Amino acid sequence: MERRALKNPYLLILRSNGLSAYGGDQGASDDKVMQRCGCGVVGCVDLLLYLQRWKEGIDMPFLREVARDRLPMEEYQRLAQELRKKYFFLVYPFGKDGVTMALGLNRIFRKNGVPLRARWNLGKRSLWSNLERMLGEDIPVILSIGPNFPLFWQKHRLNLYYQDASGALHPAAATNSHFLMVTAIDGDRLTVSSWGVKYVILRQEYCDFVSRHSCWLFSNILSVRKVQKGKV
Repeated sequence: MERRALKNPYLLILRSNGLSAYGGDQGASDDKVMQRCGCGVVGCVDLLLYLQRWKEGIDMPFLREVARDRLPMEEYQRLAQELRKKYFFLVYPFGKDGVTMALGLNRIFRKNGVPLRARWNLGKRSLWSNLERMLGEDIPVILSIGPNFPLFWQKHRLNLYYQDASGALHPAAATNSHFLMVTAIDGDRLTVSSWGVKYVILRQEYCDFVSRHSCWLFSNILSVRKVQKGKV
């Protein structure tokens, strides 16, 4: 598979300790609801900030002052809370679902004249083709690692790896019922942002997890496409 990656640097958010986070981090919020189930909100905020900063022809006035490199985490969290209240409400302890995330993004796109539309993708084959298309169009991809289904109480998880300088992978975390951001795909490896950390997940492991322990309805991507002029 040909490597596909974002054309510009991903978001660097400045933590209070001076270190940079690779994208947003729900765990850095002071709000316990966000800490528990705010990953979908973080995904939408990351997507909007990246589009505002790097995507030619897109200008959302409410993001002009914050779509900059090394945005302080405190400012990021204030923005996340504001957008959560207006567009991305959370249902505790379940968080967000892909359909309402798409609805919230589309409200923002329409209000600001952004020629894009979002929808929750359905199906396995279209997941990978749309993921590659979006990265080729320089659009970050919100990917869901779904819950265990139909046996919700089970605890099967997908591995997240740290990739060292030699390219070797080391298990670093594991998760389910979680949204993360895909910034590149190279063969079987997907580079992702989760909790403000750069990880790698393996495509085959993801497919195995969904097929054995979840389903493609819950484990999929938020597909974002350009719309024709006059339909904005």
